[in-house]
Amino acid sequence: GYILQEDSSPIFTHPISSTLGSKDVTTYTVYSNPPGTYYYRLAAYNPYEASLWSNTQSATVAPSPPGVHVMDNFTTFSIFHDNQWFRYVLGEVVNNTNAYASNVLVTATFTEAGSIVGVGSSYLHLSSLEPRRVSCFSIVIPEPLSWYTFTFSAPSYNLDGLPRPNLALTLTNFSPYFSHAYRVDGMLRNDELSAVHFPSALVTLYDMNNAVIGCEHAQTISSTLESAQISPFTIYAPINIPGDVVTSTIKLQADGIK
Repeated sequence: GYILQEDSSPIFTHPISSTLGSKDVTTYTVYSNPPGTYYYRLAAYNPYEASLWSNTQSATVAPSPPGVHVMDNFTTFSIFHDNQWFRYVLGEVVNNTNAYASNVLVTATFTEAGSIVGVGSSYLHLSSLEPRRVSCFSIVIPEPLSWYTFTFSAPSYNLDGLPRPNLALTLTNFSPYFSHAYRVDGMLRNDELSAVHFPSALVTLYDMNNAVIGCEHAQTISSTLESAQISPFTIYAPINIPGDVVTSTIKLQADGIK
């Protein structure tokens, strides 16, 4: 197998190591690195010894343009239809500003031979998105009769959002729920000094390629959390992608009204 090291320093002062167990591995993908230059080196190993490090290679992640953007590459979103012929477009939006973004609206337009054959939109579930953070969206529309491609419009948004309440999340269960769904259970604790109304949790599901395959939210059992109060939540997150899909990782975010 191989050991791959990544570091922001060319002398590898604080490397992150990944073990690639098979000798047949020829590619390795790194996701979600912030802008900057990263350095990589590789060593082969067996049960008895390891080789010297390879020559160092580097890669640069360019900064995103300012604004609020859909992360629109095929490793970060998914598009599919269910057996009822509804088209799903799931992905994430990044807030590349220094302000809290609110009323973030994502629109996908489907076209065929230059003509628009379908349009779908969805607001983010979160009331505001903090600077330099991402959150998921889920667009669902009736399947266009015929379409060749689709594009994302630049999201509309306001930069007058407020910080979301300080709510502590605890995951207590993540398990398959029948076929093509997951059940997510957890607890929300109000760490504010005052009450929070309509507290909720949002889960983003990712496959092994880091594409978004689920985006669902649910309120806690208690519609109001007093300071230091805890309440459970349960999210049922369907996975409508045809075939066998494995959720690799999840992300939880909390929201509410102070």
